Amino acid sequence: MRRNPAPALDRRKLLTGMAGLACTGIFAGSPAAPRVRVVATGLLAPESPKPLADGSVLVVEMMRGTLSRVLPNGKILVVASLRGSPTGVAIGPDGQAYVMNNSAAQFRREGALTVWAGESAHPDMAPSIQVVELKSGAHRTLFQAGEQLPLVVPNDLVFDRHGGFYFTDTGGVSRGPNPGAVYWSKADGSVVRRIADVPSANGIVLSPDHRRLFVASTQTIIAFDVIGAGRLAADATGTALGRVFASIPSGRFDSMAEEADGGLVIGTIVPGQLTSFDQRGNLRGTLPLSPEKAVTSVGFGGSHLRTAYATLTQTGTLVAIDWPRPGLRLSYQ
Repeated sequence: MRRNPAPALDRRKLLTGMAGLACTGIFAGSPAAPRVRVVATGLLAPESPKPLADGSVLVVEMMRGTLSRVLPNGKILVVASLRGSPTGVAIGPDGQAYVMNNSAAQFRREGALTVWAGESAHPDMAPSIQVVELKSGAHRTLFQAGEQLPLVVPNDLVFDRHGGFYFTDTGGVSRGPNPGAVYWSKADGSVVRRIADVPSANGIVLSPDHRRLFVASTQTIIAFDVIGAGRLAADATGTALGRVFASIPSGRFDSMAEEADGGLVIGTIVPGQLTSFDQRGNLRGTLPLSPEKAVTSVGFGGSHLRTAYATLTQTGTLVAIDWPRPGLRLSYQ
């Protein structure tokens, strides 16, 4: 089903608001502010942009409950109606889309904005990981929450070179107290292991050499050393040894992407901005995307991976930004 972008917000107003961005560090040495282009409007709480080779961009629409494809001309194609609240997507080794669906997030409309309205357990749908065939839109549940797998809010994921994927569970109280965790799964779902406890675990990426795993947790990014497929360095009790890689004094981290040089770019809520760190965890700078307050995620695409696509969740907008450094090519994308 194809639909045109709804006129949620005037594109000219969005571009006017972005024209005066205060760029602090990300574009140091550049003669001008970055070019920010509105690709599409009318999305309902978009997140997790994954640019594809044909120039389109996959996103999930959390409020609509869909996996959607944004075409280069801004039109939006619903790939699959998944119900619930899908929050993260990645392409797997089989070319299919793997989607985190927490089924619990609630949203409401306030004028032209879509705002988060808390969490409530879905009466007939458990938190799950779904697999979508991109051409047909056919989808299936890879696995879902149960007694042996107490998922609460599955959030984001990243594939490794072995064909497995790491994913986060933000945790919460909608299905019983759970502080948040990191899991690793084989792509066929035959093995799923909880490998680290991380409060409010959100965005997740691997370093270019896949030797470090980074997990966003509210105002900090935690780094773990990877010692094998789905295995993290741990202490004598088996507890994964995480350390603070970077932090911010205010706001809230959401999903992130890796740059080719090992730097991180992360969507940051209130203020609505992209926050960039170098490979040592030093702040490179911020890129406000006013008037948006919920810049949730970013993904790299375009020529030489020099375009950063960011989701502006409240205004339902996907933007493209000329980036000064190339992004990291994901394992199967």
